[in-house]
Amino acid sequence: MKKENVVRVMADRTPIVKFFPSNDETVVVAGNNLGNVAFWGADLKDKESGIYLYNPHSGHILGIEVQPYSLSKIYSTSYDGFICVMDIEKELFNVLYSCDKFIHSLSLRPYEAESLYFGDGDGFLNVWDERAGKCFSPVMLHDKKISTMDFNPVNTNMMVTSTTDQSACIWDLRKINSQKTGST
Repeated sequence: MKKENVVRVMADRTPIVKFFPSNDETVVVAGNNLGNVAFWGADLKDKESGIYLYNPHSGHILGIEVQPYSLSKIYSTSYDGFICVMDIEKELFNVLYSCDKFIHSLSLRPYEAESLYFGDGDGFLNVWDERAGKCFSPVMLHDKKISTMDFNPVNTNMMVTSTTDQSACIWDLRKINSQKTGST
């Protein structure tokens, strides 16, 4: 690893990074254990000058998602139980959702601009509907926390989850109801 290819984007551990979707420049969004979210313009010659730091959370960042249909929206979640949405143009974070549980995973379903999927510490899948401003009834998928979730970009009815019980499951969202219907 060459020293000129390494940048300390922010202090403390940085467990999550995502590319910001852009054809014009390379931008990375990162979250750390102190509740900070940073944006790093990686194409700049002076790598350190292209870092913008925000502190929307009081705890460890667990998830970051960029809304592909509205690039000015960046979602983040943390051990503090909040899902925040950043308006990039205003450089402001607002609380979108809060609960008394940790929100461990966050995902956007392709081609569905108004819903945010997230997993909590008790193994439930939750869906936040931005139009309605509320969550649908949660569905228990695992006995332990949902660590990660992602959608198949070709068949968006298919979702994969992983959990701290050491399993990974594939789910067909058309068949999920109040009982587990996935496969391991």
